[in-house]
Amino acid sequence: MRCVIATISMLVLLEVVYASELAQLHADASRAIARQEYEAALMHLHSALESEPDNAYTHYLAALTYLDSKGDLDRAASHLESAAEAGAQPQPVALLRARLHVARNSVDEAIEEIEKLAQNGYAQYSRINDQHDFDPIRDNARFRAALEQIHDTRFPCEADERHHAFDFWLGEWTVYQDGTYAGDNNISSLLGRCLIFEQWTSASGSLGKSFNYYDPAHDHWRQI
Repeated sequence: MRCVIATISMLVLLEVVYASELAQLHADASRAIARQEYEAALMHLHSALESEPDNAYTHYLAALTYLDSKGDLDRAASHLESAAEAGAQPQPVALLRARLHVARNSVDEAIEEIEKLAQNGYAQYSRINDQHDFDPIRDNARFRAALEQIHDTRFPCEADERHHAFDFWLGEWTVYQDGTYAGDNNISSLLGRCLIFEQWTSASGSLGKSFNYYDPAHDHWRQI
């Protein structure tokens, strides 16, 4: 019995050590990619693949490395599909696949990937808007429409006029009551135009704050 327990404990320990080593290789590769040290990144990733050939994240990082380095696009595509088959998260895979299509001048295929992301509720607007790989298709009407849809998903209050009923209140206000100075009020918009934040200072120096937002479930505004 003790022998069985000792064997199980050793196996668990080996799994922990292995997982730690793999995580370290992934971390080293990610840092190398961020520094644009692509050869070093691939060295770490090849070591990771030797120990676990079907790891989805390793294949994803390899595809990213080949693409970012403007290297072998066929290898980038191969690693990307391996990542998808191994169960990598579909949205990052689709975004990388769109970038790869642009690199191969396959405009329609690239836009189809972006459109699918938009239709499936993708909300990482900046990941697409700030990605220079999409510059060649940025003026395409279909791309702009899909990007706008993703923007509206990320910032739903900006596109919904019901959240803007009190936009006239925004700004710096000097407040008078019956001609007498009563205080100052600073009104700003926060959280993607979903919240109006009030900061009040009275003439006597007392302070007040309020949070104001439209509640779509009850179709009215609330102030806290």
